[in-house]
Amino acid sequence: MKIQSKSQFLNFFGIISLFNKNKLSKSQKMKESEYPTFTKAPVVQIVDNIETLKELFQAISERNKESLRARATEYKITYDKENTNWLELYVDIERYERLLKIQSEIQSEIRAKADKYNISYKKENIDWGKLTDEIEKWEWLLEQANEYNLKVDPNNYDPIGVEQQIEEELYKGRQEMKDLQAEYYATRLSY
Repeated sequence: MKIQSKSQFLNFFGIISLFNKNKLSKSQKMKESEYPTFTKAPVVQIVDNIETLKELFQAISERNKESLRARATEYKITYDKENTNWLELYVDIERYERLLKIQSEIQSEIRAKADKYNISYKKENIDWGKLTDEIEKWEWLLEQANEYNLKVDPNNYDPIGVEQQIEEELYKGRQEMKDLQAEYYATRLSY
């Protein structure tokens, strides 16, 4: 016995097609007489579909667990193989991958600045802390040189030369200050 159902709940796909009639081609539009027919009672068919979906989700879950195990092993993340909270493991792996991505972006920015300023570094084994310190020191020296109106090529990394130029400017400024003070005292004391 075939049962034809016109119930909106039981005919989910029919409803979708009814709502999307304007988007479907003429051959895809369902007519009311073309609703799917069931060989079993609709409730039994739904239960069977739910069981099939459960099996599908279990298969997907097993595949995801294998993927999580492989990723955890790759990143050397430890977890209890017997009693694993798969959601927590997933969150840990995702967090670790985000951190790796952020670290990679920061390292590429540091490398780009070092290349821009012609700061030499070992490409095989980079000491990121030392390279960052050198970049920050060079940028600070460039700011100081700019304050004293010194012409410094930012692409020519020479921190010692720039420091010497800044010290010379400071010395000149102190000398000018001493000369001005001496001139002031000479004019005030001579009266």
